[in-house]
Amino acid sequence: MKSLSKSQYVRGNQCLKSLWLYRNRKDLQDPVDPFQQSIFHSGTAFGLLAMKRFAGGVLIHADHAHPEDALAQTADAVASGTKIIYEAAFLFEDVLVRADVVTKNDNGTWDLTEVKSATKMNDVYLLDVAVQRHVMSGAGFPVAHARVAHANPGYVRYGELDLDKLFVVVDVTEASEPALSEVPQRLGRMKVFADAPAAPEIGIGSHCANPYPCDFEGNCWAHVPEYSVFNLAYAKMETKLDLFNRGVQLVHQVNPDFDNLTDKRTIKQVQIARLGKPYVDLEAIGSFLNGLRYPIAHLDFETDNPVIPPYDGLKPYQQMPFQASVRVQQERGGPLTEYGYLGDGLEDPRRDLIGFLSEHVPEQGHVLAYYKSFEGGRLKELAQGPGVGNRGPQLLDMAARLVDLADPFSKNWYTHPGFKGKWSIKNVLPILVPTMTYAGLVIRDGTAAMAAYAELRDPKLDPARRAMLTEALKVYCGQDTMAMVKILEHLWAQVGVAA
Repeated sequence: MKSLSKSQYVRGNQCLKSLWLYRNRKDLQDPVDPFQQSIFHSGTAFGLLAMKRFAGGVLIHADHAHPEDALAQTADAVASGTKIIYEAAFLFEDVLVRADVVTKNDNGTWDLTEVKSATKMNDVYLLDVAVQRHVMSGAGFPVAHARVAHANPGYVRYGELDLDKLFVVVDVTEASEPALSEVPQRLGRMKVFADAPAAPEIGIGSHCANPYPCDFEGNCWAHVPEYSVFNLAYAKMETKLDLFNRGVQLVHQVNPDFDNLTDKRTIKQVQIARLGKPYVDLEAIGSFLNGLRYPIAHLDFETDNPVIPPYDGLKPYQQMPFQASVRVQQERGGPLTEYGYLGDGLEDPRRDLIGFLSEHVPEQGHVLAYYKSFEGGRLKELAQGPGVGNRGPQLLDMAARLVDLADPFSKNWYTHPGFKGKWSIKNVLPILVPTMTYAGLVIRDGTAAMAAYAELRDPKLDPARRAMLTEALKVYCGQDTMAMVKILEHLWAQVGVAA
């Protein structure tokens, strides 16, 4: 049989059907979107840094498509007395693993280090470690110590990266023993199904997203209706599966008195779906609108959160705003003035962004954001970060004046069957303002914006692509604040007042 890899071992532990599909019907795999691609690139970059953290070794250059070359290069490195090897290849009983870092001890044993770009330990990493220990030991490379190296969530960059502080190294030798003892049995089961004539009969369930989102969901979930019980907000997966397996597949088919529906928001969602028309609490919405103080500044940030902090004052995965759109309306019904800022990706964007906000966000009135805790968090971080100068109090004042345009929807003052139990701006806008859409945009959501900015951070990026992405980002971020303007107008119209 074609050898199993360590990633296939983890996949097979999650779902044997996913393993079979990956090996036999890769054509059914979901396409990789730009955000997923950026995650892969981020993990690769973190792995390259790990080589510097555990310096002095030799890299096995053969890629995963050439396992025989990788095995030969590893054998050569070992034979030449190399103490540290990166991406070393080991094969035992048709299982091939590539180890991130292995270090040879004076007594002939080896230490194994698995590198993860996460900020904390996860039990699933023990599966990675266990199968590598099993294969290395079986191939004649006994493992004395096993470790996981992950990003340190408490590390704050100042100056050059401090790799000793960026990486947290956790000894998992003892913790991985139970998983190690289960490897032979698990592998035996996987080998039975891996290349069987047909995929194993495994239904959908919580395993489809735990511990990792499955990349064959499009195939396995094709029979699930568009607005199904899996769209029930705040309901447990067990409840959703129970309903679905009993033939109650659509939200409007659910009895709102069903015992397992305990959250009032879920019950409200079901009631609206069964009613088939929107529910609008005019009194609550009117109170919200009448509490707004003009001038109003509609504010939206786009952010990046790389695992490797690119600038001073940042932690791994800390949200770093690189773009902002502001639309100011001095009075209700008055004209709008639009302002925008976008970092070029080559320098820290925060200093200029602070100046932009200080200049264009009015010092009075409310600052309107959709999901204000996000914008508020970024304003507070900017107020405490490098380059803020004496403008910290001004940024904190902006945060204090934030009002959440999502409140009417998240608090169920305005619900609509078309929202499908969600209240993000991408779900609300097409229902309230059908003429306005993100469909034709090059960049259509925040994750795509993040991926685009990650490209802009590459100084070698083709100038034509840089120009295209820059324009696409400007259009997208401006679309978000215009969407807020239109939603606010719609709310005013609901209470009978022209915006």
